[in-house]
Amino acid sequence: KVRFFEGGAGDVTEADIKNISSAKKAFIICFRTKVRSHVSDLALRYGVKLRTFDIIYEAVSWVKDELKGLVPKKIIREETGSLLVLKTFGAREGARVVGGRMRAGSASKGVRFDLVRQGERIGEGDVVNIERNKSTVEMLREGEEGGLLVHSSKGIEERDILQFFNAREA
Repeated sequence: KVRFFEGGAGDVTEADIKNISSAKKAFIICFRTKVRSHVSDLALRYGVKLRTFDIIYEAVSWVKDELKGLVPKKIIREETGSLLVLKTFGAREGARVVGGRMRAGSASKGVRFDLVRQGERIGEGDVVNIERNKSTVEMLREGEEGGLLVHSSKGIEERDILQFFNAREA
């Protein structure tokens, strides 16, 4: 949400900085005006961006870029597969080894997952390494069994489901 506090002619004053300083991510746009150094220092101290322009389209372009930066990025999530946890092994340094069978799709190193227990998402994590038949592999596919070294925000138990996904910003 964008709010415009004030518009006017003349130099930027200390009062202008103080009035806008309570707003989150506030900025002042100056067009063909001077900003005294003590006002600029005050803006810096209060966390208010202060920009001066002599060409109007440069000001408009800068405002557009600033506003784009404030819009939350959309995350696109692509489901890649799911694994049924058959066995868990000791945890070490925040990592845990789980043995399981791929129910659908595939899982590869570096992929993220949701931890699902009894149909409810209870945590998340990522795959650090995958082994199949005591050899490191890049991927497990549907129907295959293997061991995964994972980092997880919650403890993983037998019969849990790991739902793998890739996420990217759009």
